[in-house]
Amino acid sequence: MPECRDIILCQDFFPAVGGAHHWLYEVYKRWPEHVVALVADYSSQFTFAERQIAFDQLDHWSLSIVRHSHLIDDLDLFSLQFYIKTRQVHKLICQLSIQRNVTLHCLRAYPEGFVAALYKRLHGNKTRLVTYAHGEEVVTARTSRQLTWAAKFAYKSSNCIIANSLSTQNLINDFCGHPNINIIHPGVDIDSFVYEDVDVQAQRQQWGVSEDDIVLVSISRMEPRKNHARVLKSVAELRSLGLQVVSVMASDGGEKPKLQQQAHDLGIAEFVRFPGYINDRERVLSFAAADIHVQPSIQSGSMIEGYGIVFIEAAAAGIPSIAGNSGGQAEAVLDGKTGFVIDGTDQKQLTEAIKRFAESSELRKQMGLAGRTWARKNDWNHIAEQTELLLVHI
Repeated sequence: MPECRDIILCQDFFPAVGGAHHWLYEVYKRWPEHVVALVADYSSQFTFAERQIAFDQLDHWSLSIVRHSHLIDDLDLFSLQFYIKTRQVHKLICQLSIQRNVTLHCLRAYPEGFVAALYKRLHGNKTRLVTYAHGEEVVTARTSRQLTWAAKFAYKSSNCIIANSLSTQNLINDFCGHPNINIIHPGVDIDSFVYEDVDVQAQRQQWGVSEDDIVLVSISRMEPRKNHARVLKSVAELRSLGLQVVSVMASDGGEKPKLQQQAHDLGIAEFVRFPGYINDRERVLSFAAADIHVQPSIQSGSMIEGYGIVFIEAAAAGIPSIAGNSGGQAEAVLDGKTGFVIDGTDQKQLTEAIKRFAESSELRKQMGLAGRTWARKNDWNHIAEQTELLLVHI
């Protein structure tokens, strides 16, 4: 195993990935020194095995990937199995760290941050702990005494907390407070959204949409907080008014069968596309061929949108977004400049926002151009430099 001074603890990782994992990957592959990511091994899972092989064969710049099977599925402080797996992870950290002098960069407060905090308690001043915060884990922690205790232990043991938004910083302050919470927004790879070699018409033809159709794109895991169901209702309403809107809902998730049935029940199945999982290249193509990005996320139980990298990606692609006003979405979308921030629980507001964009190509162009300017301020190279400068003295 390669020795290093910086180790990322991130249980779930590519190819089973969300915005939080993407954030750490993009920052640490640009790190000025070698860094190791201790992540999940999906080789035994049929869905991900081939994708894992393909991903691991890529050039990850400063980042080395070490996969292991000691995954903590349930943070149960009364479970012997939990401590056995924690001990196994600690052994891996010891093998990887240079003379036990290491900075642990944790995806979230639990289980990764809690496991790292226990390691730090054992190894004292030789260990530094950086914990990332995304919002929803703070809300979820309040639902359980164990999670509350574990999250507070992880945060208070951290030398530094990096929050993805002001909304998340406020959640942590209300939860337990910390003298060193820093806001760094996730970013975007601007160069990925340069379209010289992109055949937009071919992508639209693949979707079966015409030049006159207004394509709404949503690229997110299909779960209740992403609010796909209300988007479908708006599509039905706008189609009844004669507007040629078509919805492309990419990715997968537990809600997908319900959404497909809903599209059928609303009589709009022929105007909704469900392409399933899409890779990075297909993601870029999807944004290039769409007219409006729609993801009016809401809070669903303890699940909230802490920020939303996808909004910055849409901005980089030059298309406006419609976001919800819960969590940190309003920090990713500049209301009235790069898109609209609405109450995602208000069907009328959502329909009206889509209608305004659908009826005005000039408005879409104006906000799309403003989005590109906004995205350039959030390029991953800049975010990585910000993070490095922040952590150099912890």
